[in-house]
Amino acid sequence: MDDVHAQNPAQLRDQLVERLRVIEAQIESLHKERDALRSDLTVTDQFLAVWRRTNNVQGPPARTETTIFPVRSDMPVPPRKPKNPPRDYVVTKALEIIHERGEPVPRSELYEALRTRGVEVFGKDPVMVLSTMLWRSDDRIVRLKDHGYWPKDESYVPASYYPDLDEVIGVADSEPEDGQIEEPDDDAEVTSRED
Repeated sequence: MDDVHAQNPAQLRDQLVERLRVIEAQIESLHKERDALRSDLTVTDQFLAVWRRTNNVQGPPARTETTIFPVRSDMPVPPRKPKNPPRDYVVTKALEIIHERGEPVPRSELYEALRTRGVEVFGKDPVMVLSTMLWRSDDRIVRLKDHGYWPKDESYVPASYYPDLDEVIGVADSEPEDGQIEEPDDDAEVTSRED
């Protein structure tokens, strides 16, 4: 990694994400081209067989599937499930956004702000996956009811949140947002409170 990227890791990450997207698009395009070529080859072989019979021309035996095509075309390749970034990284980026705004940020706004910075969270319900990640990081971030997410160790007077008094006053909501958490089998990144 050169010095320019060492100074701006976010820019490097954005470049890597974009390069990965380009490569994945090229792979998908190549798969489509391969399938079209296989189809054309099959039609051409059928045409040659008919032409040879019609013109009474001896030719090579009919083509059989060879090792040129190690993957069967009738077997769809399952899409790879994108992997979520580490929870600690997501929480760090979320706290950066909150600090920049200077006020608590609701879950959906936080999700969109993270996406605009290239931090993608995946799952059946990505916003809920983000919520679960944040909830499992209750040592660093809290959700203030009717306000949004806020750093756990910082006071927020408009919501009457004082970290030292929260166990007594109870302003920070300790339950998962909407009372739900992402199922552990759906995404390994949200299953453990220890990571």
